[in-house]
Amino acid sequence: MTRYRDGLIALLMLVGCGSPPPPKTEGVAEPKVAEDLPTWCSGDKKNCLPERDFATRLCRGQFLGAALFMFQKQSPWQRRWVNAKAGLPAKNAEGGPAGGAIEHAEELLVVAVDEPAPPTPTDSRKKNTSAKKPDPDILALRWDGTCASLKGSEVATYLPGDPTHPFVDWTKLDLFVQRSLLREAEIQRAVAARDKACADKGSVDCHKSEHALSNALVNHIRRGQKLSMPEHRP
Repeated sequence: MTRYRDGLIALLMLVGCGSPPPPKTEGVAEPKVAEDLPTWCSGDKKNCLPERDFATRLCRGQFLGAALFMFQKQSPWQRRWVNAKAGLPAKNAEGGPAGGAIEHAEELLVVAVDEPAPPTPTDSRKKNTSAKKPDPDILALRWDGTCASLKGSEVATYLPGDPTHPFVDWTKLDLFVQRSLLREAEIQRAVAARDKACADKGSVDCHKSEHALSNALVNHIRRGQKLSMPEHRP
């Protein structure tokens, strides 16, 4: 019996030595999956902003479908309007495309705010005087998917006139967003008119129909039309 037991133990040890070790899972990264666009605030609701790294990725490219999705009426993001009467030149401090000139009363979404450090008093006698609050740097998303770098004093929390927006190019929207918009009969008619007029691509009628379609898209989204998650996103 003892001889049988010893042989069995030896056999089990031999089999165990020949078995491959279990795979190591520690430190192995999970496959990356494309993230959805944020629909929540990273801070308090009053100063609702997306995560800063997302804002950087968003503004280093031009994501038209993502912009329309974020401009939806039910989105939580801070809206601002340009209060400069003559408009503003387009600048993008994140290095991405800046688009055309920014118009008066253009609607923007604030995606980042950088507060400069308060000035250091140089005269001890002036410590008790109230210093002017530094003008924050605003990074804002535009309707055409580009971003604009502005000063806080250049935008308002109220609408200073009829709202404006840059041109929204239907042909640059991915199919998911186009299908969402084509649920509306008015959008269907505007797309059909644009396709017919733009058979002659450089014509005045083509230009007019493209801008009419752009206005229809923005107006429907402002009124509350819901969009599918775009395929092309940061």
